[in-house]
Amino acid sequence: MSKKRQEELKSYSQIDLFNEMWDEMQKPRICPVSNKELDRFEGTDNWHWCFAHILPKGKYPELKLKKENIIVVYPKVHTLYDQGTQRQRNLYPLWNWDVLYLKREELLNKYGR
Repeated sequence: MSKKRQEELKSYSQIDLFNEMWDEMQKPRICPVSNKELDRFEGTDNWHWCFAHILPKGKYPELKLKKENIIVVYPKVHTLYDQGTQRQRNLYPLWNWDVLYLKREELLNKYGR
C-alpha cells in the first residue's frame, strides 16, 4: 500500500464512513429491523445512533471502519442491540432482530469468535 493511501486511511473517520453509508442509502431511508423511517434523524444529535456496529468495535477494532460491520438502523434498535437484554428486545416482537443476529453470525464465522 502506498504511503499516500496509508495517510488517506488514517484521516478517514467513523463520521466519514457514516456520511458515505448514509448518502448511499435509497430514500426514504428505512431501518431493516424496525421498518421505521430514518431520514428525520439527519442533522440531529441522534443521527450517529443510526449506525450500529454488528461486532463491537472495542473487541474487533479492525472492523471499526468496515461497512460490512455497520448497519444503519433506528436509534432505539441500536441501543437495544448494544446495551439491551434479549428480554428487552423481546418487547418488540414485530422488529426483525434476525437481520442483526444473522449478520453477527456471518461476521463471527468470517473473523473468528
